[in-house]
Amino acid sequence: MRDAIRSRLKEAAFSYLARHSASMTRLRQVLARRLARWRETACLPAADRSALVEEVVREMVALDLVNDRRFARERARALLRRGLGPPAIRHRLVALGISPADAEAAVGDVLGGEDAGTQEAVLLQAALAYARRRRLGPFAGAGDRRKRPDPRERARALAAFQRRGLPVDLARIILEAPDEPALVAALTEHGLAPADPEEG
Repeated sequence: MRDAIRSRLKEAAFSYLARHSASMTRLRQVLARRLARWRETACLPAADRSALVEEVVREMVALDLVNDRRFARERARALLRRGLGPPAIRHRLVALGISPADAEAAVGDVLGGEDAGTQEAVLLQAALAYARRRRLGPFAGAGDRRKRPDPRERARALAAFQRRGLPVDLARIILEAPDEPALVAALTEHGLAPADPEEG
């Protein structure tokens, strides 16, 4: 009976991993929940159920279907594109079950390693992506740009940039720009090389 359950659990792992990338922790959670729902596993002691899950997770790692470092890098890139900064990315990765060391390595990889210029450019793109998504600064609608920004709204926007782990100096530059050409000019004046403002 144990072999049949293990085989079924393995099929569940293949099925899940065909649709989603996952960390070892996430796969453990998914398989444990799946196992708990099956009637035939009710008679198995909790230790045996945990052992079955662990065996299947180890097998998925051996087949290179689950790789925490690769998962962390992919997720870090996606989070950076969504406008999150390094501290927020690290926090999210650790919350997903990635070790702090792997989370730190993934953040270092997506920021371009030791090169400060590359890191600055990547953070600029993340800040611009966030401003576009939230329609802040020069990316606000035409009607929103005409009215004078409320100091409380500006403070809230700055706090939102900070919560996302993005540099406040970049946030200020973005929020103070009345339109995209002015933003490009302000970034250039501060020694930042903006990419095409239409890129997203």
